[in-house]
Amino acid sequence: MLNLKDYIGEATAYDKKRRYRATQIKAAVAVNSALIEFYWNLGKDIAEKFAEEARYGSRFFEKVSFDMKAEFPSDSGFSPRNIRYCQDFYCLYSAASILQQLVAKSAKGKQTASFDLETSDILAGEMDKDDIDRVRGWMSIHREELFANWKLLGEEGTYFKIEPLR
Repeated sequence: MLNLKDYIGEATAYDKKRRYRATQIKAAVAVNSALIEFYWNLGKDIAEKFAEEARYGSRFFEKVSFDMKAEFPSDSGFSPRNIRYCQDFYCLYSAASILQQLVAKSAKGKQTASFDLETSDILAGEMDKDDIDRVRGWMSIHREELFANWKLLGEEGTYFKIEPLR
């Protein structure tokens, strides 16, 4: 019995298989990204539009679960617990808390921290106190530029340069 490499050569067959596998991985990542976006938006809808209905003891999550399972019987992930997790996911990772941040490196370049644009609080990482003070000072000087960049990036996917911290 002949196989692919007998027809097109071993190197070409290997390349075709490698590219096919890469395409499968890209497709899986795209599907996962789309599902994460769906779950985040479902959580947003629950948190913003159905907050009153979703109160404890209302069986709201059970009702949403039942409806989703009835509509998509072969799909998984619609248990009441997972529906509640969607709301938690949105509340934990709302757009403002995820995206409005500045990442800075220490003067010596050995430490990195993320700062909230609104409060200048450190969200993640660590930095020496002197470096924190320098970054916060720079942020206060360039606050309007930072928020203008944030808006421009969200709306048009572009940004303008801001004078760096020296």
